[in-house]
Amino acid sequence: MPSLSFPEELTKHYEVHETIGSGGFAKVKLGVHLLTGEKVAIKMMNKIALGHDLPRVKREIGAMKDLCHQHVCQLYQVIETAENIFMILEHAQGGELFDYIVAKDRLKVLVRRFMGKLF
Repeated sequence: MPSLSFPEELTKHYEVHETIGSGGFAKVKLGVHLLTGEKVAIKMMNKIALGHDLPRVKREIGAMKDLCHQHVCQLYQVIETAENIFMILEHAQGGELFDYIVAKDRLKVLVRRFMGKLF
């Protein structure tokens, strides 16, 4: 993934900390809102690296802006530069749901049913 620099619009509101996740198209950093001290997840994506997936990502961002659900991380803000997209999201402790499921050899029936209702 090409290197990412942080725009002033982001750094004037958030302190950027360590990487807490990464994938093929994105890197996620822990951020802290400078006024409130609230922890956030800063998802960073390079537009060139997204390639043909850029329109899909923009559609997903549009859908997330209108979404408010207790089981889905809230999208607070999107900062877009010529090269990058930065999504400021609610920070959820505990990591990825997929990692939790993989770590457990067998999920109990109730947990599987609950997870099935979420998706």
